[in-house]
Amino acid sequence: MANWNDPRPNGTGFGASPSLSGASTRGEVFDAGLRRHMLSIYNYMASGVMLSGIVALLFATSGMTQAVMGTPLKWLIILAPLAFVMF
Repeated sequence: MANWNDPRPNGTGFGASPSLSGASTRGEVFDAGLRRHMLSIYNYMASGVMLSGIVALLFATSGMTQAVMGTPLKWLIILAPLAFVMF
């Protein structure tokens, strides 16, 4: 998408190839930094999902599931995320 507020002249024309001098432009540096930041966020979120899955798998395969789900404590476990989001 074009940045119409950029004061630098763009003499390459529409659809021209990037410069061959090897020098990176300000936009390329910004894009690389943004990409690095977003990859760190995606890795952090993927790690959280993986940890949640491992904990759920370990809880489901242990005998703890039968002990907890037979008591009123199950409602605390089921509704705790909702209370955490609302308050």
